[in-house]
Amino acid sequence: MGILDRSTQGGVVHQLAVELDPFMNEFDIDGNHVGIDTTNTMDPVDAKSLNNIGVNLKSGKDIKVRIDYDGYNHELQISVAYSGNSLISVLNHSIKMSEIVPSHVYVGFSGGTGVLPGSSHKVFNWAFSSFPLSSAEDRLRRDNRIQTILILVVPSVMTVLFIMICVYLVNRAPGKRDKKDTDIESQSREAANVPRMFTCKELAKATRNFSKENLLGTGGFGSVYKGVISDPPVEIAVKKIFATSKQGLFLYLCHVL
Repeated sequence: MGILDRSTQGGVVHQLAVELDPFMNEFDIDGNHVGIDTTNTMDPVDAKSLNNIGVNLKSGKDIKVRIDYDGYNHELQISVAYSGNSLISVLNHSIKMSEIVPSHVYVGFSGGTGVLPGSSHKVFNWAFSSFPLSSAEDRLRRDNRIQTILILVVPSVMTVLFIMICVYLVNRAPGKRDKKDTDIESQSREAANVPRMFTCKELAKATRNFSKENLLGTGGFGSVYKGVISDPPVEIAVKKIFATSKQGLFLYLCHVL
């Protein structure tokens, strides 16, 4: 192929070539293939037949070829089709171009007819474009930033959710409900026009220590005793709730007779 002659065999010159080969040598896969060469055409790093996509290099038809290299993912892709048809990906090979060619290179064409009589090669038009890898580097930095944010944010969110669940469960604990009931009782004691509250000592004295003589009757969850208080002098009925009873909020209930 001209540039890949005997003087450059073995990697003396750093180069990368995409070959369109219409002639089958003893080392080729067939007489209608594309390949990727780095050191010589006899030992391509990869090659694929064009017969699989129905394109014949010797058909005489105009053929278009597209070569894309993704420096971020180190992918070299070759697509081929007859002119006017949609391109078909034929060869996709992973290769680090930075290890194959120098940082500054020439881009162009080289060809040869060999022993094929009447063979000719024509390039009707071509275009070359490249983009700096800074965009890929920016994408990598952006991905790293997103990964860092996720590493920091996800555990924080999980910690906050865990704390909220713990606080919710603690507020629903029995001790919290008892405290709420106590708050209701305290508020009722401070409200206006509430009944007089007695201490257990006062009730025991009024009922003569809940003596049997003062017992008026027994209900489903407590016994009622007759009592007398001196300030002001008045008779009262005192209900003493059983310890096992779950009815009511208070331990005693007083009624004036």
